[in-house]
Amino acid sequence: MKSTTGDYVKFQYESIIRFYERVRAITGTQSDWEITHQSIRYTKKGSGDTISTLKQEYDILRKKFSFVISQIGEPVINGILKNHIAFIHEKFGIEATEELSAEKQRLEEQLKAINQKLNSGR
Repeated sequence: MKSTTGDYVKFQYESIIRFYERVRAITGTQSDWEITHQSIRYTKKGSGDTISTLKQEYDILRKKFSFVISQIGEPVINGILKNHIAFIHEKFGIEATEELSAEKQRLEEQLKAINQKLNSGR
């Protein structure tokens, strides 16, 4: 059985991207040709997805996606996935209060650590 942590992490990142692509496809913000060209299975017509079913699925996946993003150390990947989640929230009319609170707490902890480093250097 050949499985690595890196493969698992990549799978988690890709699951967020795949869900984002499904939302883009169903909300009509990407042409059917682009989706087919990128080998994404979901198209606006005939995919079986609806806004309602995707929103229900997202309600289940939301905490998982949030956790995955919170564990990413690479700023570029983190930023891209956060933008994908923000897009999903916008399309579903979701306020991101939980995510914003977690981000605020993370930034406050970073600021506290920076202040401690500055004060210890005096």
